[in-house]
Amino acid sequence: MRLPRRLAPAGLPNLIPLIDVVLILVIFFLVATVFRLGPGLALDLPKSTSAQNVTLTELRITVAGENDVWLGNVRTSLSQLDSLLKDKLKGKDLKTLRVVVEGGRDAPYQVVVSVLDVLRQNQVVGVNLMTKVVGSPR
Repeated sequence: MRLPRRLAPAGLPNLIPLIDVVLILVIFFLVATVFRLGPGLALDLPKSTSAQNVTLTELRITVAGENDVWLGNVRTSLSQLDSLLKDKLKGKDLKTLRVVVEGGRDAPYQVVVSVLDVLRQNQVVGVNLMTKVVGSPR
């Protein structure tokens, strides 16, 4: 005669607590992640007491030097900026387009003026210069 077993075979492990922990980790990393716009150059922006935040930016130009100009995330030189800008501006309404020009405090002023000239030659009218508000930690 066969006796019944006292221990039942173990079933599948309970995965619900594991799923809860993974979901909490995903939410934590999404909240803790810093999303940066721009190419990530460390610029020391000039200060301004009348600076205002720009709410909508469609195009960003960063000037770090004569051969170090960034159009969005693309590194270019001042001589190649005109052709790249024409490609970016195709099909866009130039009257509503906003362009932000960033230049570090140590960036050559002539290069910043040349970038503004290239924008004006391409009929871009909405140009903003990025500055840092006095007393801002960033």
